Amino acid sequence: MAREFSLISMTGYGRGSASSNRFRVTIELRSVNGRFLEIRPKLPRSLIFLEPDLRSLLEVKIRRGVVDFTVTIQPLEPALSVHVAEDIATAYAKQAERLAEQFDISSGLTAMALLRLPGVAFTDDPASGFGEDIGEAAKEALGQALVALMEMRQSEGEKLGHVLRRELAEIKSHKEWIRKHREQLNQKHFKRLEQRIGSWMEKSRGVLDETRIYQEVAFYLDRADVTEELDRLAAHLKQCEEALGAAAAKSLGKRLEFLTQEMGREVNTIGAKSDLVEITNHVVEMKLTLEKIREQVQNLE
Repeated sequence: MAREFSLISMTGYGRGSASSNRFRVTIELRSVNGRFLEIRPKLPRSLIFLEPDLRSLLEVKIRRGVVDFTVTIQPLEPALSVHVAEDIATAYAKQAERLAEQFDISSGLTAMALLRLPGVAFTDDPASGFGEDIGEAAKEALGQALVALMEMRQSEGEKLGHVLRRELAEIKSHKEWIRKHREQLNQKHFKRLEQRIGSWMEKSRGVLDETRIYQEVAFYLDRADVTEELDRLAAHLKQCEEALGAAAAKSLGKRLEFLTQEMGREVNTIGAKSDLVEITNHVVEMKLTLEKIREQVQNLE
């Protein structure tokens, strides 16, 4: 039995087969990512009546993704029963004889030629008369295919989990660098502004109100402070880590997509508030990493 992971990829493949009294049923499942659950069945016409039950079994196990499932049947006895419609054959023979007499020609009709005429010879439909046990065989085959599919989806999900934790750790590293150097960078920004203001005052010969200028500078620096954005980014990162570590997270993929979007907003705000190249470099790296995360979480159930 497959192990339980909180992360499940929407990509997977599974195959199963089981036999009834006369037939072997084989079911193949292929799943890829999708916003919602979409099941696309492909069954022989004679087995269409099984679709509702098989679909229900899939819906119990799978929450999201596009799932193609193919059902094929194979007779266990390869011999075919050939039947002859003697009334049709008789009608062909009489018409051939009548035409031969009418036109004074040879009918040229042989037994093999007669069998080739439409409707004379036919075989049993290999999918007909399979009995009620064909449904149980189909469910057993689907059960095997589902186990294999879920094992692969869980295995792929575990790999995605390792990748996501690594990418989140990288964002956290950039965030901590900005937080650690925030005051130092603010002082650097302040000194640069102070030099500019000094130059303006020198050119204006003291006409400018120095107190008002410093008030405006303080207001500007306060607006440029990214403490709140860093705090919210930290909260989103923590939520992502908690979701990845949950024993069973419902709609985890959608939740992580939302959190990734929210982290992107905070990172964009941090970049917009600061024109310092040191912070801009870290913002660019965080954006690139968030894009990688966004691509990965789109494949989570």
